[in-house]
Amino acid sequence: MSFNARYGVRSSEIGEDYRLKESGAAYFFQECAAEYFASKGFAGYDMARRGLTWLMGGIEARFSAPMPFWREPVYVSVWIRGGSAARMYADFEMAGEDGRAFALGEASYIAAEIEGRKPLKIAEFLSAFEADPRCALGGFERIFDVCGKIPSAPYPPVSRKVRADDIDFNSHLTNVKYLPRAIEALPDEFIARRRLAGYAIKFRREARLGETVESSARASGNCALHELSVGGRPAASVATLWEPRG
Repeated sequence: MSFNARYGVRSSEIGEDYRLKESGAAYFFQECAAEYFASKGFAGYDMARRGLTWLMGGIEARFSAPMPFWREPVYVSVWIRGGSAARMYADFEMAGEDGRAFALGEASYIAAEIEGRKPLKIAEFLSAFEADPRCALGGFERIFDVCGKIPSAPYPPVSRKVRADDIDFNSHLTNVKYLPRAIEALPDEFIARRRLAGYAIKFRREARLGETVESSARASGNCALHELSVGGRPAASVATLWEPRG
C-alpha cells in the first residue's frame, strides 16, 4: 500500500530552464514521507513526545529527463518495502502530469532516542504500515557500485557553515541539503556539461548549527564520489551519476 500526494513545482525549485532541479526532488519525497509517517502517529513531534526522533540512514535516487516544468503538478507515491532490525525502508516514485515517472528511489529510516541517538528496534514502527515489497530501484545497479573507486586526485575542497536556515526539527543540517553541499565541490564546467541522473548518500553523522561542513569530490567520466566531513570526521559519503546535456 502506498501513500500518495500531489504537489506543485515552485519557482524556488527550478533551474534556468524552468524545470524542477534534480536536487530539489528530494523535498517532495521528504514531504510525502513525513505526511505518511504523520498519518500513523509517527510525525517528528509525535516521536519527540516519547523522547524519540527519526534519522535517515541513506537515500538513493534515479532521474529520467525531462523534469516537470514550473507550476506543473508532481504526483508522489511512498511505500514501506520492509525493514531490518533497526532500519525501515521506504521507496518512492514521482510522476508528472502525463503520468510518466521522472524519479525513483529509496531511503532507510532509523528510529532513535533523542538523547544519545541510540537506535531502537524498528518492529514497533514497521508494524503500523502495510508493507509493499516493490523495489523502486530493482532494475538499476547501485550507484556506488557503478562509480567504483575513482583514483584521480580530488578537486579543491569547499567549506561552508551550517546556518539557521539549513537546519530541521532535529536541529541538524537537513537531509536534503547534503546533496547540494556535495555537488558544489565539483568544477562549474563539469556541472555545466552534464545533468544529474542519480545519486546515493550514506549518512555518517549529523552536522549541527554553526559547524563547518567541508565538501570534497573527485570525478571520472560521468561519475563522481564525494565526501562531507565536519571537524575532520566523516559526515556523509555521496556518489553522483551524470549524463551529458542534450
